[in-house]
Amino acid sequence: LNLAALELDTRVKPFSATTWMVNGGGVRPAHAPEVGRRAPHLIVPSAAVPPGNGHGNGNGNAAGNGHAVPPGPAVIAALPPVVSRANGKAHPSVETRVSPGQIAPPPGPLAEGTGDVMVQFQSLMGRFLDTQRKVMMAYLQGAQGVAADTAAPTLAPPEALAAVTVPAPVVSMSMPAPAPAAIEVPVAAEPPALAAAGRMTREQLTGELLRIVGERTGYPPEMLGLDVDIEADLGIDSIKRVEILGNVQRACIPPEVQVGEKAMEQLTGIKTLRGIADWLEKALAGGPVEAKAVAPAVAAAPVAPPPSPASEKTGAPQAAQPTGEGELVVIPRSMLAVVDAPALHGQGARFAPDRVLLVTDDGRGIAGMMAEEVQALGGRVVVVRHAGALGASEQMAPGVYQADLTDAAAVARLVDRVRQEHGPLGGIVHLLPLAVREDFDAMDLAGWRAALARDVKSLFHLARAAAPDLKQAGSGDGAWVLAATTMGGAYDDEPRRSFFPGQAGIAGLVKSLALEWPGVQCKVVGLDAESPAALQAEQLLGELAAADGLVEVGYHGAQRRVLQPRLASLDASAPVQVAVDAGSVVLVTGGARGITAEVAAELAERYRPTLVLVGRSPLPAPEESPATRELASPHGLKAALLDGMR
Repeated sequence: LNLAALELDTRVKPFSATTWMVNGGGVRPAHAPEVGRRAPHLIVPSAAVPPGNGHGNGNGNAAGNGHAVPPGPAVIAALPPVVSRANGKAHPSVETRVSPGQIAPPPGPLAEGTGDVMVQFQSLMGRFLDTQRKVMMAYLQGAQGVAADTAAPTLAPPEALAAVTVPAPVVSMSMPAPAPAAIEVPVAAEPPALAAAGRMTREQLTGELLRIVGERTGYPPEMLGLDVDIEADLGIDSIKRVEILGNVQRACIPPEVQVGEKAMEQLTGIKTLRGIADWLEKALAGGPVEAKAVAPAVAAAPVAPPPSPASEKTGAPQAAQPTGEGELVVIPRSMLAVVDAPALHGQGARFAPDRVLLVTDDGRGIAGMMAEEVQALGGRVVVVRHAGALGASEQMAPGVYQADLTDAAAVARLVDRVRQEHGPLGGIVHLLPLAVREDFDAMDLAGWRAALARDVKSLFHLARAAAPDLKQAGSGDGAWVLAATTMGGAYDDEPRRSFFPGQAGIAGLVKSLALEWPGVQCKVVGLDAESPAALQAEQLLGELAAADGLVEVGYHGAQRRVLQPRLASLDASAPVQVAVDAGSVVLVTGGARGITAEVAAELAERYRPTLVLVGRSPLPAPEESPATRELASPHGLKAALLDGMR
C-alpha cells in the first residue's frame, strides 16, 4: 500500500458506459435517470433495546450510541407501529393521513433469492468499510491506528429478526424520487463488556523475551543472562534493538494496552534483559487497559487514541509499524524546518537548597549574571573556569574553581571536591562554548581539535562525573543539564555569519542525555552570537526555568525558534547529484554488520565501486576455521562459536 499516493488513487473517477447503480431499492444504469422507489420494508431486531440517544437518518438505517444494525432480508408482515426511543423515552409513531393518490402502489412480490443477495451485498460492504478504516488509520495515526483492530461486521441470523411494514411515504408531484419516511429503528441489546484479555506472568514474559532475543541474535536462550548488557555483551546494534523490541511488544503486550511514545522511549533506553522484563511487567500491570465490547450485530469502530505529547510538540510524522513478520512499511521522508517557538513568560526556576549548580565560565560575564540570579532565587552556584592543559586544579575564590576541563581525571577530581565542599550537584550549566575564540574560517586542524575538546568533551566529562548526583536529583526535586552554543545563526534562513560547526556535537550529546536521563531536564540553547551578553543571560535563565519539554532551542536575536520535521517526498525524477560508478571509491564506517553491511552490499551490487570498510574490530584470519567455513547463517555461526568456547 502506497500511502503517499492514497489521495491520487482514491479520487472519484468517471463511470464507464456499462456501469450499473445497485442499492437496497433496485438497480439502474449509472447514466439513466433515477425513478421513484417503492416503499421500503425494513428488518429490525426483535431483541430488547436499552434507552439511548438514537436517531434515524431517513434511509432505513438507525444510529444509537454508536451501534447500528444493517438491514437483512425483506419480509412482508404486519406488526404494530414502530416505537422510537430517544433520550431515554419511548414515543409511539405518528400516523400521517394522506390522500389515496399520494400513496405509492404496494410492492410486488420479491424475486426468489433476493434476500440472500442482499445479505451477501451487506457483508461485502461491511468488509470494504473495515478495510477502508484500517487504511485511513494507518495513514493518519501510524501504529496506534492499526493496532486497535476490531472484528468485521456480522449479520444477525434471519430467525432472530422480526419484520415490520413501514408506512408508505408521501409522494410530492414535483419530486421524481420520494424519500422514505424517517423512523427510529431499535438496535440490538449490547452485552456486558468483555473481560480484559489474559496477561502473561513474569515467567512467561521472561521466556518469550529470551526466545525472541535468541532468534534474532543466534544465542541459545539458556545461554542468555538477564543482567548482560544487550549492546556490549550481546552485540545488538540500534537497528536490531528496535526490531527486537518491536517483536517483544507485539508478542507480549495485548492490543488493548496503549503504550505511549514516551514509554517506548524509556524502553529503548534500557540496557539489560531484566530491565526490559521489568518494564513489560509494569506495562501489563499498570497500563491503561480498555476491554473491547463487541455487539452481536455490528462491532463498534474503535476510537483513535489522542496524539502523544511528544508528537504534538515536535510535529514529527509517524510511520506505521509492521503488524506482521514480513510486512513492508514505508517510512516517511522528512526534512527539518525552522519554526517560531512560543515565547517564555518569565516564570522563576526552583532550586533544591541542598544541591549546587555547576556553571562553566564563558569569560564574558554571562556566568556571573546567571550565578547572581540563581542565588537570588535561593539556589547555590559554583563557577568553574577552564585552565587549559598547563593549568592546575585549584580554588580561585569562594565558589570559583579552575581545572583542565578537557582532562577526564581532572574533571572527576574537581566534581569530587565540589561534592565534598558544597554537597551533591543538582545541575550543570555549560557556558564555556560562548567564550571568545578565533574565527572558524581561520582554524587549522589543531585549532579544530582543541575547540572540540574544550566545548564538547568537557561537557561529556562533567556529565559522566556528575551522573550519580543528577540521576538521583532527577527522581526528586529535579535536575538540569543546560548547554549554550553560538549556533543561533544555524536557525536563520540565511546565516549572517560563520559559526563553529563542531558545537553541533553539544546538541547531539544533550539529546542523548535527554534520552538516557528522562528525569533530568536536558536542553541545548543556540544563542545569536551578535546579541549582547545581558540578553543572552536573560534567555538562558528563561530556558532554565521553562519546563516545556523542549530539548533544542535556538534564538535569532530575541526570536525563539525550534526545528520541526516536515514531510518531503523524494522526487525520483530529479537529476542525480552524485554519480557512483565502478571507478568510485566509497568510505563505509561502522563496521560490517547490521545496516552497514546491507548498505555496502547494495552499493557493491548496483555500482561495483571500491569499498573501504572502517571499523573497530580487527581483521579476521586469512583462513577461516573449518568449524565455521560452511556455515552461512548468523544463528549457525554463533552456535558454533559457543560450542567452541565450552
